Amino acid sequence: MMNPFVEDGYLIPEVSVNKLRLAMAQAPNDIRGKAALDIISGAVFIERMDSLFTELGIRAYHADRQRRFVELFDDPCGRVKAEALLQKLGKNLGHILLALKHGSGAREEIRPEWTDEQWEYWHKLDVVYLSGGLSYGLIGERLMLAAEELFEHTGRPYTLKLAKNSEYLPLIGAYQRGAREAGSAGVSESIIVLDFGHTYVKRGFVCDGAFTVLDRVESIARYMYDDESEDVSAQLLNDFIIGVILDTCAKASRAGKQGKPSAIASVSIANYINHGGIYPHRGEYGRLSRLPVNYEEYLSRELSRRLGHEFQTILIHDGTAAAYGIDNPAGERAAVITLGTGLGVGFCDMRDWPYKKFQRKKENHV
Repeated sequence: MMNPFVEDGYLIPEVSVNKLRLAMAQAPNDIRGKAALDIISGAVFIERMDSLFTELGIRAYHADRQRRFVELFDDPCGRVKAEALLQKLGKNLGHILLALKHGSGAREEIRPEWTDEQWEYWHKLDVVYLSGGLSYGLIGERLMLAAEELFEHTGRPYTLKLAKNSEYLPLIGAYQRGAREAGSAGVSESIIVLDFGHTYVKRGFVCDGAFTVLDRVESIARYMYDDESEDVSAQLLNDFIIGVILDTCAKASRAGKQGKPSAIASVSIANYINHGGIYPHRGEYGRLSRLPVNYEEYLSRELSRRLGHEFQTILIHDGTAAAYGIDNPAGERAAVITLGTGLGVGFCDMRDWPYKKFQRKKENHV
């Protein structure tokens, strides 16, 4: 069946599972009626991890918390408590997947905005890949194991898989999408790839088929405040994005010793994209909707002006970029759920959609 969450080649905002509420009778009382975002996400994990650190008298800085948490598994006392935390979150994830598969009977309470066709699409999926910050390493393994233990009693709604290269999946997918569009025009220069998340920006470049991951930078999106002027914060975000892209171009040029400067940036961003436009009601990057309606074209023009040569920007919804990065068998009906600051969604069948072709602009830049 055609994907009912896709319109004109773009994922619609209604696809989000963050607002999905567990209204099914088999859901435990402590999570019944709660939104998915409130029971399994990076934010929930950090809150509970910090509480555990306080209980154990551990001081951990922001960038060091996840490593310190994993180290608890080397301590007999810490291991028990860390295991219990991941067991609970993993089972919460399992209940979300059960609701997606068997939502019938409580659909109006679980996700009232979805149509029967959209529920049927989730019901017919076979595989769910887990990606994002909570999916790799020991944490991802324990979360999936806990969900699988739940399924032994409830039945398995989907085959669960941890995505390969999960940490960099949106970068890989951004390259796949960028190469697809650029290749149609015979463009051979290296492609800059970036993943603008709410916590960090990951970046890299691909030149002559070699994928190079560069350093990550902290995103300023997490420091935006609700009482801040929308116009001011939009411009701050915009300046940050342009600055990171320019810096990535410079780093790629130095690292790759390229004969030509990069001409393409394929950018995964934590927001929905529609014909280059930013969806205004999702997270901090929604503030960018205050800028020109087609933000993708605006970035291309502005970066071309600053770099002094033609430069193309391609914007991709982060969940869609993750799905592009999945190397799954042909015909497999699969979705990707990203376990990051929030829960993201992408569908592997979107790789078959005909996106607009890459086009160079006939302009002179001085």
